[in-house]
Amino acid sequence: MKRLTRPILKVIGYLGAAIATFGVCALLAPAMSRLLMRPHSLRAGLPMNKPPLTRIAPEIAVAELERLDPSTTAAIDRATMLVGAGMANYWPSADRADDETECGLAENPDFWIKMRWAELVGDGSPESSDLRRAERADWRTALRLGVGFCSQHALVLVGYLREHGIEAEVMRLGGHVIAVATTPDGPRVLDADYGVVLPMALSEAERSPELVRAHYLAAGYPAQQVELVVAMYGPEGNAIYHSNLIPIAEASVPAMSMIGGWLLLVCAAVALRQRVPLRDSAVDPQR
Repeated sequence: MKRLTRPILKVIGYLGAAIATFGVCALLAPAMSRLLMRPHSLRAGLPMNKPPLTRIAPEIAVAELERLDPSTTAAIDRATMLVGAGMANYWPSADRADDETECGLAENPDFWIKMRWAELVGDGSPESSDLRRAERADWRTALRLGVGFCSQHALVLVGYLREHGIEAEVMRLGGHVIAVATTPDGPRVLDADYGVVLPMALSEAERSPELVRAHYLAAGYPAQQVELVVAMYGPEGNAIYHSNLIPIAEASVPAMSMIGGWLLLVCAAVALRQRVPLRDSAVDPQR
């Protein structure tokens, strides 16, 4: 019986060590992924097309936002400009995938498995096809990648503001996505993609196209482009923006795996020490 028990306990110990190691890796991987995320390779060649902004490296934008205290309206406006300066407007087209914009295994293991499973099943549903072009809920990861549609710009800004306790929301217009926030000076429309701030509520912007036009023209955009933007601010179809998001990885499952693995390992080690003699049974007990 003892000869059978010892190998079994060893297997339990090895299994516990393996589970604990997996838990540690899964716990640390998302944080490391955020730190190691690099700008998209196409970013440098993408046009800026943002007159009020000068492009800056994504890591600089992240660092400046980390230092910024968005407790004032001026700081919130500054955060809007930092997001716009750190990101270029790009996302894969509907008929093409891009590995650099996809969720990696380390970034979020659960979502990565979901994405791979959808590819394996290949059911052709819109939800499955959109998984590869999901946008990021984690503002640091998205900003470090440095590319995205106007919606990803807004998601980055709103994620940053909410992290600091500021009421903010991502809003879908008729062909454009912006952020709205409640600042110490009242409601504000924040267009991180264009680098334009409207000191008014979205409802007022919907009713006052001349005010919207004045702010975008003052930012340096050509009249023809401004007219397209002004038309988007009309109330028709404006609503809270919903996207297929890559969520921030949860720490609960990796932590439970790590704790459970160590418990198995410790229990196996204690059982081996107490129940199984270290001396080989074939050795003469008189020696």
